[in-house]
Amino acid sequence: MDERAIIEQITGLVMARLASAEGTERADTSVPCGLQVSPPVPAASYKGLVLLTEKKSQLDDYWEQMRACAHLPVEWQVFLSVEFSADEVKKELQPLRAQIYEALPPSWKAVIPRTDFVLVPVLPVTLASKIAHLIADDAASQVIIQSLIERKRILAGCEEISFLVRYSSQLPRALVSVMNTVFESIRAMGIEEIALSSLCMEIQRVIGCVASPLRGSTVITRNDIEAALAEGKKVLEFLRGTIVTPLAREYAENMNVQIVIR
Repeated sequence: MDERAIIEQITGLVMARLASAEGTERADTSVPCGLQVSPPVPAASYKGLVLLTEKKSQLDDYWEQMRACAHLPVEWQVFLSVEFSADEVKKELQPLRAQIYEALPPSWKAVIPRTDFVLVPVLPVTLASKIAHLIADDAASQVIIQSLIERKRILAGCEEISFLVRYSSQLPRALVSVMNTVFESIRAMGIEEIALSSLCMEIQRVIGCVASPLRGSTVITRNDIEAALAEGKKVLEFLRGTIVTPLAREYAENMNVQIVIR
């Protein structure tokens, strides 16, 4: 490790400690002892549309992953299938800022242009096949196809498809051929396969956040800027409270990278 890198790491640690101390000194002493005060939620800068399909049993891990996104500057709209109720989904998604629809609202087509990305936690094989053949005969297929027409980014959990592909040796060859064609078609359309276990990270990647801390401060160093540049990012957004070291700011300026603190 060279001298500049060591100095930057030390600087980051010192700045983080100072910021923590400053927050302690400025704490509101009028708050009763033992009362926990939640950190401020950042103003929503992005709009995400969540499409819950009929595979309710596959979403056990999804709720926790979604709740982990509560710190992101995203306002959510959720379209449900008939298997869900708005009350149970609202309970599962707290504390996310989410507007939940038990059925497609009459103006649903107007919602999509104002959406930054679409999230489909579970994309069943049957639904993927409809999308590949542009068959819009239910709410889910209509929303996805319209989102493709509007050129929206679509993130989809394709575990069911991946499972069948993984065990394709046990299936009829003709069926495997059709299934692979469907999978290749939806990929060619621009649907991005994601893993639910890394859902929060995937959403951060989509909205361009390199770091969005759950609470407290995060130190951004030159290495973080270099990693963002390697991904082609030129505008980096961080939540309020994030510390950017002087060397990282200098490097960002030299590389024409814009740093935005929200």
